[in-house]
Amino acid sequence: MPIEIVEVDLAEMHRTALLSRAKSPHVRALYEAMFSLKPGEAMAVIADPGEDLSQMRNLVTQCATRANLDLQIVVDRISGRILFTHKPNKPSPTDAFPGPSSTGRSPEDQAALVERRMKIREAALALGAERPQISAQEVVDYLRDTGEGLDLPRPTTAVSAVMRNMAEFDRIGRSRFAFRG
Repeated sequence: MPIEIVEVDLAEMHRTALLSRAKSPHVRALYEAMFSLKPGEAMAVIADPGEDLSQMRNLVTQCATRANLDLQIVVDRISGRILFTHKPNKPSPTDAFPGPSSTGRSPEDQAALVERRMKIREAALALGAERPQISAQEVVDYLRDTGEGLDLPRPTTAVSAVMRNMAEFDRIGRSRFAFRG
């Protein structure tokens, strides 16, 4: 028995799988509407009188998520509709301001950031070895006393961010940490 094998677009396979799994004709119609939606167009699901708009919005959101579509969804409570369209493409920050790295920081700024994190880490470990619990402010004060002060608008926020990612500390409160060792 001869068979024919052809190449299929992966997006078409995904669409077909979603449509075939849709148990409800309403969901199938919603998927078909989403797949036929072209950029710059919008569609709406019209609710029957008394139908819960938040449940309908959840259904539209779930279908869009399963279909891997980035849709803008709006509830029109006055008309009893759920409107949806493709989200407009936002220009990426690198398009507006081309820079050497994807983070928007120069290599020198990146190096300074890594160095600052290492200073914070060393200071936190030194204080943690002395006390079972420390605060981010104590680390800031320790750095200032040793001449390694942080020239940041909110140094305790930076210290807390570093310490939250350290395996040696458990966060026990706002800007408070317990040393595990």
